[in-house]
Amino acid sequence: MRFFKKKSVSPVIPQETSNQIILEGHGSRPISAHARVSHHIIDVPTGEHVKFSKLLSCCQRCFTKENLKEQALLIATISSVVLGIAIGIALRTLKCVGNERVGGCRITREDITYIDFPGQIFINILKMLILPLIVSSIISSLAQLDGQSAGKMGIRALVYYLGTTLLAAILGIILVLTIRPGTRGGTVEINPNSKAAEGRTIDTVLDLFRNLFPENIVEATFRSSGTDLKVNRTFILRPNETRYNITIYTPVVGKRDGINVLGLLLFCIIFGILISRLKEKAIILKHFFEAMLEVVMQLVRIAMVYSPIGVFFLIVAKMLEMDNLGDFVGSLGLYMATVLAGLFIHGFIVLPLLLFAITRINSFKYIRGMSQALVTAFGTGSSSATLPVTYRCVEEKNHIDPRISRFVLPVGATVNMDGTALYEAVAAIYIAQLNGIPLNAVKIIVTR
Repeated sequence: MRFFKKKSVSPVIPQETSNQIILEGHGSRPISAHARVSHHIIDVPTGEHVKFSKLLSCCQRCFTKENLKEQALLIATISSVVLGIAIGIALRTLKCVGNERVGGCRITREDITYIDFPGQIFINILKMLILPLIVSSIISSLAQLDGQSAGKMGIRALVYYLGTTLLAAILGIILVLTIRPGTRGGTVEINPNSKAAEGRTIDTVLDLFRNLFPENIVEATFRSSGTDLKVNRTFILRPNETRYNITIYTPVVGKRDGINVLGLLLFCIIFGILISRLKEKAIILKHFFEAMLEVVMQLVRIAMVYSPIGVFFLIVAKMLEMDNLGDFVGSLGLYMATVLAGLFIHGFIVLPLLLFAITRINSFKYIRGMSQALVTAFGTGSSSATLPVTYRCVEEKNHIDPRISRFVLPVGATVNMDGTALYEAVAAIYIAQLNGIPLNAVKIIVTR
């Protein structure tokens, strides 16, 4: 048998003036730029070879199966919002005034409840996940931190909540005093016989502490404490036959349906800190709540598949429930535009600037990662119902440390109400403008 020494082939190195790239073939031999294999030759300028490679690798990362799946869900959810608004406005031409189909109308109030049904199922699914999500996330987060770190994080979160709420209220006051929606356009008639909801500040403060320290932690999962004012009217007839009507309000402490979030938050915070301090003695509890959180997050991923359908029917139903789209014009429309402008400025200018100033993170990239949560919040109108989706966006898309997100998000969804602060600031001054009541700086501060 004769043995032949394999002849080595040196690779052909392209010159700077060449406009063809050497690609490796199927074998060990390199393919020259002048080889007769047309499907292996790419005519690209040599100077742009590196840029082309980076672009190709970027496309390969972006168009993976998982990324395409996530983007498809986001696009489907945004499309459902747009379609919901368009179809809802179109169906208003078939809306009946009452529950009877008279004069060619087809959609009654009862039909609207049927249209809203798939959306309510979606909201119920999200609300079903709130309780296990809050409990498992807070406890598992604080169990991984020492007491000092948890205290620092809590103080910083509290300062952030108070600061952003104050900024939102100030922004609302500036906008309503600048635009003055209560003095422009049409007017809104206010019923002089209508009465504001009765309530006392002291009762609100007492209810806050009652809910912070519930008497039964199991009851706190579905019921909270609240004070109602019982109205007692007394008629007094004087000897001169003058009749007086005296109304007496008696505070009555009762129970209200709904999760006592404040009580659960305080209990879970203390529970998680104690697990962290006990270390090895409570390692089983720590692993239990971590596993519980993973299961809940898997449920959130499953629930999000249904989000485009749920959001679509929610928006169609809301568009049909509106009595008069003409309210969007005139004074009331200007008031709504003021509130929306404030929410947009606060959400897309003030908060992103704070994020960039403190962390140097690209705000637009971060907002893009939160798109799914923003669209879901727009459709459901509930920060608590959107909480499961927010977890997923913060941890999986924006890559925030789970120990931080699992503590900050549930507390913020309950305490940090920037939009409410802005809306109430605008509403109070708007009503004063409607009634021609002048407000100085002191009255504005007292009103807030």
